[in-house]
This record gives sequence, structure tokens and C-alpha cells, in this order.
Amino acid sequence: MLFSVYADNVMFEEAIGVFDYMGKSGFKIHQRCCKVLLLALKRCGKIDMCYSFFRRMVGADVENTVHSMTIVIDGLCKRGEVERAKDLMEEMVTKGIEPNVVTYNTLINGFCIKGMVDEALKVKTIMEQKRFEPDVVTYNTIAGGLCKLKRYEEVKTWLFTMIERGQNHNVVTFSILVNIFSKIGNLEEAKKIFEEMEKKGVRPDTITYNALVDGYCKIGNLEEAKRLFEEMEKTGVKPNIVSYTALIDGYLKKSNIEEAKRLFEEMEKKGVTPDTVTYNTLIDGYVKKGNLEEARRLFELMEKRGVSPNIFTYNALIDGYFKKGNLEKAKLLFEEIEKKGVTSDTVTYSALIDGYCKKGNLEEAKRLFELMEKRGVRPDTITYNALIDGYGKVGMMTEAHNLRGVMEVMGHIPDVYTYSSLIHGELSSGESAEALKLLSEMKQRGLIPDFVIYRAIISGLSKQGKADEALRLYNEMLEAGITPDYRL
Repeated sequence: MLFSVYADNVMFEEAIGVFDYMGKSGFKIHQRCCKVLLLALKRCGKIDMCYSFFRRMVGADVENTVHSMTIVIDGLCKRGEVERAKDLMEEMVTKGIEPNVVTYNTLINGFCIKGMVDEALKVKTIMEQKRFEPDVVTYNTIAGGLCKLKRYEEVKTWLFTMIERGQNHNVVTFSILVNIFSKIGNLEEAKKIFEEMEKKGVRPDTITYNALVDGYCKIGNLEEAKRLFEEMEKTGVKPNIVSYTALIDGYLKKSNIEEAKRLFEEMEKKGVTPDTVTYNTLIDGYVKKGNLEEARRLFELMEKRGVSPNIFTYNALIDGYFKKGNLEKAKLLFEEIEKKGVTSDTVTYSALIDGYCKKGNLEEAKRLFELMEKRGVRPDTITYNALIDGYGKVGMMTEAHNLRGVMEVMGHIPDVYTYSSLIHGELSSGESAEALKLLSEMKQRGLIPDFVIYRAIISGLSKQGKADEALRLYNEMLEAGITPDYRL
């Protein structure tokens, strides 16, 4: 009695003290009381204490059941200690405690959360060898794990096999399939599965609808996305933050900022609180439309409402200010990131470096490039291209080519933009022969020169009086199917 009271009131040390006293005094300790303490310890996140208490139970004269073991395994899995959980299960088998379907599913879920789906599949094999039939939870859990790894083909095979075998399936099963086909852009198949689940009497939930709404938004079919959104409400399935954010993003991609704004206001009226992702979606939309004032207003509103901006929020605004030529505001935002302890990423530095390069401030761009490397933020192709372009614009071609070399050593393959920047730089320096060499090199690498590159070289050759070479390139461009414009 006292043992249970202590456990219920989160007095864990006292409860364990009573357990030890009862054991020493020869009192019978009921497994049910121990289970109460194990559950309480797990709920409070006291996993080490939960584990060590279970060990005490095993060493004492307590009837240990699979339920007690599963509680501890679940706690370990939730903390990411899946291997330790598996070791415990295997050890308990040697002590006569056999796992059940719930135990196996708990372990499978633990491996899937960690992205170790192949290990989860091994557990399923062991489960079947022990004559336990995988249930709908087993299949859905592994399917979810495969989805996170984008192993969509395996998920489809997995779940369709389960359905064909006549095994029970539920809304989660169908939602996973709808989500997969929506993600890969096969909305026709996603819709068929959606209709099939309704025929089988499985009622779609918010997750199912969200997958379809998001899928249709991604392919630009806002009419169908909106119809499904309205259908949700009519059938009593309440749209949530994911539903609204998907639709807002869809309208913004279609440049319908007014409808996106209306939806944002509607969700607030209906008690759906926008989160960081919702604000980011709308802020990015306003930035892309060049409306920095409204983007900034939303930024201030989210802070006022206690929604913390993340690096994506700052990146959108920094990029917007640079595109508007407002270096000062972009710089102030970067300083704000530093003060607030938000970790700048490659996108942040790339936007800043590109902005300073476009303004001709190579010193600041170079300083930021060195700073990001010092802080362990790895430059990507976009970062290198920004600085190469900056060097090219001021005629620092040795530095531009050296950086291209560093870029390749670091495993970043030059793209069309890299060559375009180098070619423009060489032409600005009057080095048409070098520009032609670069053109030949990029073609050898399988990169297709665009109209901008051809136009620049043809123009440069013409200015230098190399009409024959210019005409040869012009004909080459036409043969490649690139249509010239009036400026040639």
C-alpha cells in the first residue's frame, strides 16, 4: 500500500526504499505495484532509474512479466537507446520472459525513429520466427520509417502486400500510401487510394487530407486542393496548421498573395495558431514579391506573439534586403542572429557573400567566407559561385580561378553559373581566348552553355574585331537550338 502511494506521488526514492525493505523482511511484493512504479518513472523521464529498478525486480522474488519488460524497453527506445533495449529483451528471453507483439512493435518503432529501418526489419523477422504474426502497427511503423528515408517503392510493396494478404489495415495505412504518392507527384494514384479507403469504410482523417492538399498544391492544382480543404470542413475533419500552411504555400507559389493572406487571417479567426513554418511561408512569399515592408511586419508580429523566428526566417529577410540593395538592414539582421544565438547556416552566409559581392565589397565578402569556414559552416556551390562572380566582376581573375580550384578540391563540381561567372570575368578583362577555353572546357564536362554565355562571348569577339570566330559561335548556338534575341 505504502509502496503504491509513494509511486503515485512521484516519491521514487521512498518507493524504492520500501521495495528494498519489503524484500529484506520477506514480504511478498506484488508485480502490479512494481508496474505502477515503472510506469511512473517512465512518464517522468527517469529512464535510468526505471531500468535499474527493473533490474532489482529481476533479482528479487517478484513475478516479472512481459508487460514490465516492455515498459522499460519503451522508455529506452524513446530516449534513443534502442540497442540497449534490444539487449535487455534478448537477456530477458534467457530468463524466461518472452516478448509479445507489443514488445516487438515497441522495439521496431525505436529503430524506425532512429532511421535504422533495416534493423527494424530484422526484429520483424525474429518476431515471425517466434511465431508472432506482425499486425497493422508493425506494418504501419515500418512503412513510416521507410517513408522518412524516402524509400517509397519499398513502402508501396510493403503495404500493398499487407492489404493483399487480407491483414487488417486502418486509416494510418491508407494515409501513408496517400502521402507517398502525393510526395512523388502521382496524385492520380493518391486519389484512387483515397477513394478506395472511403469504399472500405475507412474514414480519412486530417493527415490523409493534408497529404492530398499538399500534393495538389505542389503540382499547382489549387482548385482541387481548395476543394479538398472545403470537403474536410464539410465532413467534420478539422483543418489544422499543416492544412492551412500547405494551402498558403500553394497560393504564394501561384503569386496569389491576397488569398494567402486571407487564409492566414481565417486560420487565426478559427483558433488555429500559426507557427514558425506558417510565418516563414508567408514572409518568404512577401519577400519574393518584393514587399519587404509586409514581410518585416509579419516578422515583428511573430516575435510579439511569442513565435520564435528561426534561421529560415532570417535567411528570407536577409536575401530580400540584399536584392533591394539594402545592405545595412541585412547586416543588422545578421548581427541580430548572432546576438540571439541562432546558428547561421550555409544559406545565410551565401546570401550575405552574394550581396556584398554584388555591391563590390570583396573584403567583407571574403571575411564572411573565412568566418563561415572558421565556424564549421561548409560553403556549397552557391557560396563559391557568389565569390567567384564577385572576383570576376572586379577583374581579380587569378583569385577567381584559384577559388574554382579550391571548390573542386572540396568536392563541389563547377556548374553553368561557375563557368558563366569566369567567362564574363575573362571577357571583362579583354581575354576572349581564355573565355573560349572555358567554353570548350564546360562543354567537355557535359555542361550546356546558355544564351547568356554565348551572347557574352559573341559580343566580346565582335568588339575585338574577331568576326569569323563570332559568326562560328553564332551558328553553333543556333545548331544547339538556342534562339538569339534582339541584342545580338
